[in-house]
Amino acid sequence: MNIIYEFKEWLLKEQKLTNASSEVYMVSVRHFLKYFNDHHFGEFTKLEKEAVNMYGLSMELDKIPAATINSKMTGLKKFNQFLVNKGFQDNIVLERSHRVEPDAPVKEEEEKVSSFDVEKFLAAVRKGRNKRDLTLIILLMKTNLLISDIVDMKLKDYSNGVISVITQKNQKKIYHLDNEVRSILEGYIQERNYKHYSQSEYLFISNKSGKLDKRYIFHLFKVYSGKAMLVSPITPGKLSGFQSIQEEPVKTTLEYTVDKHIRMDINVIHEDALTNGIAKVEVIIDFKGNQKVFLFVAVKPDYFLHLLKGRKGFYPKGIFITQSFNKALIKDIILYSFYIDEKTPIDFLNQMDLHSLSENEFNNIEEKIVISL
Repeated sequence: MNIIYEFKEWLLKEQKLTNASSEVYMVSVRHFLKYFNDHHFGEFTKLEKEAVNMYGLSMELDKIPAATINSKMTGLKKFNQFLVNKGFQDNIVLERSHRVEPDAPVKEEEEKVSSFDVEKFLAAVRKGRNKRDLTLIILLMKTNLLISDIVDMKLKDYSNGVISVITQKNQKKIYHLDNEVRSILEGYIQERNYKHYSQSEYLFISNKSGKLDKRYIFHLFKVYSGKAMLVSPITPGKLSGFQSIQEEPVKTTLEYTVDKHIRMDINVIHEDALTNGIAKVEVIIDFKGNQKVFLFVAVKPDYFLHLLKGRKGFYPKGIFITQSFNKALIKDIILYSFYIDEKTPIDFLNQMDLHSLSENEFNNIEEKIVISL
């Protein structure tokens, strides 16, 4: 069915609205259906409360004005009435709670959450018997990872009780899980193997997608806070790091002391997708106890000439030429390139920032080279 066309005809012929008034409702419905399709809820057949809740929450998180949200919800309610009238569904799912109070002051983050409220919140989560929800909430509570870090976490980032991730801030973090957290996580992974999107590279999946939407996590916190009957809802920000497990400093096979403030580790990654003439390189810099990962690509001369064949040239940002992928040699190349002429440690770090690759460029380096050429 062409539901948009039928809805407009219903507005014009049965509701006796003008074209201008009808278009106001149409804009709201088109906006919702775009959100519905973009977030892979499946084929649209009727309005469901979960989708409407997520839609409203996403607009609030995007800081859409209350008046605009309410206008969208009014349009959806009219659409809901049309669906019921025409027999596409038998219930009205839009409620008063889907509206946002206009001019409501933005609440600042309340004081730190109490242990008592956390226990009530966790009891509600455990009672829900959803291993995925429990796992991600426990990880958020036990680490100082952001929601973005957790939804971006890959299945391969966990092994034998240890989580090792590169965060949104490009920092490498390692956590040794205690027996309780390890048991919770491994229980979820075992259950995950039987899910529709079990082949996804991401650790946390949903029934409708191979990667959990971070906005859905905010929704989960709202739901479980309600089930725990908390006066002040628990938010991800309140819970993050509430019972932090100790984070292990990053260590690699080889460690180089550059000066009294800087230590450098090199990690050369050979992947099946790359030829023998090119390799990815992680450069881990520890500056006064603070660590950051810089991403580069090493290319051998013969492979580099192959890339140049028939081309005028290109600016190789994040790429350096080397005779081998020996870690010590790569370390010398980096220091010679970025830490000479009496540069300060801060100058060195700034140069590393300027010339290194973003994570997206690093993960798609073959495409980057083709485009550059």
